[in-house]
Amino acid sequence: MGGRDRKDGTDIAGSWMKVHHNTFGSPETALVVRGMPDEETTIQNNWFYHASDEQAVRAEGNIRFAHNAYGYRSQE
Repeated sequence: MGGRDRKDGTDIAGSWMKVHHNTFGSPETALVVRGMPDEETTIQNNWFYHASDEQAVRAEGNIRFAHNAYGYRSQE
């Protein structure tokens, strides 16, 4: 639970979050950060089915992307 879900008048999504070394194969939005972390959300070294970080992740701010791969790869 984070962001407005907290129902305490804040939009906090914790202090920090690190998402790394994952594969997201769904064509839907892969990651949603509800609210704004106090410090930072770092998303790095992941592979997303999506074409860009804007399609793969929905977040309100304090987010950093690094060394992610985007796009479909066939299993040949």
